[in-house]
Amino acid sequence: GIRTHATFMIGLPGETKKTVDETFNYLLNIRPDSFQVSVCTPLPGTEYYKYATDKGFLHAKGWDDFSNIHFIHDKPVVSTEALSQDDLKKASAYANNYLIYQLYLRKALTEPKWTYFKMNDTFRRHGLNTFGLLHRATSRVLKSKFTSKGW
Repeated sequence: GIRTHATFMIGLPGETKKTVDETFNYLLNIRPDSFQVSVCTPLPGTEYYKYATDKGFLHAKGWDDFSNIHFIHDKPVVSTEALSQDDLKKASAYANNYLIYQLYLRKALTEPKWTYFKMNDTFRRHGLNTFGLLHRATSRVLKSKFTSKGW
């Protein structure tokens, strides 16, 4: 069949913890084959940049702060009225670490052929072990059922 990839951006004006959670629930409901969640970045010359600068939500000190490496390891360069840089970083990490395991575990349990053919092939190409991944996914999902939902 056709593979689907979903891309979501969080951190736009008006974003709250509730809207981020709604986005994550939607992501799990549509069940894409793969996904990514990124924090929106106000680039110079855009309306969003002007808005973030005027409201004091832009925290970049120089061009280096817009580097891709900072998006992965450091705080996002933006915050919102309701979410700090730390909140946005935690939400992004939660999606790209925990939710991906939950999605793959659900697919593995409901679509056994998907597990063997799609997952095994995909992860083998990246040097990962399918059953090791499923074990980690199961552990993380079960563990999260006994802790508060969270990012």
